[in-house]
Amino acid sequence: MVTIDGDGQHNPIEIPDLLGNVINNGHDISIGYRVGNDTEMPMWRRIGKRVLDYTTSMGTGGFVTDSQCGFRAFNKKAVEAITPRLRGEAFSVESEQLIKAHEYGLKVINTNVTCKYKDLETSTKNPASHGLSVLGYIIWVIAERRPLLFISVPGFICVIIGLILGIYTLQYYNGNHVFLIPYAIIVSILLIVGALAVLIGLLLNVLPNIIKRTV
Repeated sequence: MVTIDGDGQHNPIEIPDLLGNVINNGHDISIGYRVGNDTEMPMWRRIGKRVLDYTTSMGTGGFVTDSQCGFRAFNKKAVEAITPRLRGEAFSVESEQLIKAHEYGLKVINTNVTCKYKDLETSTKNPASHGLSVLGYIIWVIAERRPLLFISVPGFICVIIGLILGIYTLQYYNGNHVFLIPYAIIVSILLIVGALAVLIGLLLNVLPNIIKRTV
């Protein structure tokens, strides 16, 4: 199966190149890699793409070169493994496909493709809101897979910072007899949010194993 953007951004003549890596070279997924002089991607898009590439890489266990390219080829094994498990909507599906491919041990390869941007309406969404929505969903997907790293660790850091500020607030009060109310509010927020994050991360880490054993 081949997917291709419907706005004329990619050249259908390159479909055999994508298919070749799936049919002849033993890979499950072939991803278009937009690179070279024939790629008309604006600089601001390159920067946004790179941010999403690095974020997606956290969920795939390796560096992803072009996580947002919709020009892709899949074999039957990849389609059957990934399709029933996709939950995202709109543009987040590209990154989610790669994360799921890593989960199920699918072989992914990059294939160089050209890309056109000039004189094209490449998206109906605002680029900033588009990028932030995709980034937010990717982070949530990864957090579900690694709750201790993405939820408990930041929560623990918040608790540490809250304790440090709390000690400073008490020392300042003992020395000057002035209670720093803004500091006390910040300390309370950091400790409460941090403690909740640590607890949620631990629960999300333990619950899947309990559910698997029960099933």
